Amino acid sequence: MVAPVLVSTIEQSPLVGTLTVEQTQHRETYATFVREHAQGPYAAALTQLYALGQDYNDRHFAGQLVPPYVLLAEPSSPRAIGDWSRVSGSGLLSQIRIRPSILTGKHRSVREGDEYADGRFLYAADILLHEMIHQWHTEVTGQTEASMHGHGPAFRDMCNQIGRQLELSPVGTKRQKGLPACNQWPHNVRPPGYYLGALADTEAPTVEPEPAAPGAREYGAMFTAALAALDGAVASDVLTSWFDALPADLRAVILDRSPVIPVVPTNGDGENRLSSVDTTTKRGQAAKKKRAACPHCGATRTFANVHDPSKIYCYTCSRLRKDET
Repeated sequence: MVAPVLVSTIEQSPLVGTLTVEQTQHRETYATFVREHAQGPYAAALTQLYALGQDYNDRHFAGQLVPPYVLLAEPSSPRAIGDWSRVSGSGLLSQIRIRPSILTGKHRSVREGDEYADGRFLYAADILLHEMIHQWHTEVTGQTEASMHGHGPAFRDMCNQIGRQLELSPVGTKRQKGLPACNQWPHNVRPPGYYLGALADTEAPTVEPEPAAPGAREYGAMFTAALAALDGAVASDVLTSWFDALPADLRAVILDRSPVIPVVPTNGDGENRLSSVDTTTKRGQAAKKKRAACPHCGATRTFANVHDPSKIYCYTCSRLRKDET
């Protein structure tokens, strides 16, 4: 069993001892009544939260807290999932509110469904523990840290003291870089999966996207990369076989765009058509190498026999370029 927090050296709040006997008795009687007689849709959750509050008080606060009024009600801020008030709306001291939509699954931060109910309750229980630290500093230490909205060094230190018992990572104030902020403790340091998949933002199931079919540009890039890594007659044969296996529509696009393009053989010799090759000017600008025109038809496009690179043919008339033999 975890030893309770030692508080004998902590400076006491001026509020300690100011609760009248009647106020203390009412809060204790109220907590007992809720645990035993709560009704309505939140009855079971309230019973569990009050029981947890007593357990937290014994384990983490040395039993020095008087049970607060725990309500499943909307906090004062629309962005808050819970809050602590020194004075409640009914004029009683020490109120903790937890947004009920956290438990029902209607809040955007959690997920609906009975299968996530246990995880949502764990989330609500951590809200209760967070707010009880505010109660501790208000009613026991007096370090309310109003200038930092209650989340200053004193709050941080208590989070880390309890966190060591729970084996949680340390937190810091908002001004401390490199550490999770204590204003989100303990939710932001709970291990993955602690809330049983109930969080909508961090624990949603991940679905691997279906890989998209490669398009013309992707095939062209694949072809160019493969051509750069291979050379010689073997490379030409491999690339020709690869190109022949592509869909006809992609072959047509690649023929029109790729800088070095294989073509389907038409005469059994396995020719490869070669388009222009870029060179580099003195200024580093790309420029096309000027080629001689075919003496037969005047065209400039050529292709070579893969088995005999010295045989250069005209792509238009398919005749041997005499001037390049």
